[in-house]
Amino acid sequence: MKSCFASFNNGKVEYLGNRSSVLTLFDLEEVKNMEIQNYLLDRFHGASMTFSQIVETIIDDTFYLEKDIRSALRALQRERKIEVQPVTSKRNGIAGDDIVKFGEMLA
Repeated sequence: MKSCFASFNNGKVEYLGNRSSVLTLFDLEEVKNMEIQNYLLDRFHGASMTFSQIVETIIDDTFYLEKDIRSALRALQRERKIEVQPVTSKRNGIAGDDIVKFGEMLA
């Protein structure tokens, strides 16, 4: 539901009222992506879980949307800080039952 609402509200899940034209840190994609990456690494260090489990664990406790979490995980995968084993997705995606293994500089 959070993702659905945000898709009609330019990614925001809060009412900004008359301040809707004010730029916030959450509008800066790179800053937001780095924040999510750091959060994921700290929260799930050493864990191995599915993408769905990750989303279910943090979606209600954070401002992050599923698409933002996926984007951060892709960046971490490129940096070899996580490993993704495809189960649901075909190749390069991250979805559903794909297994995400968190660690430091995986081989």
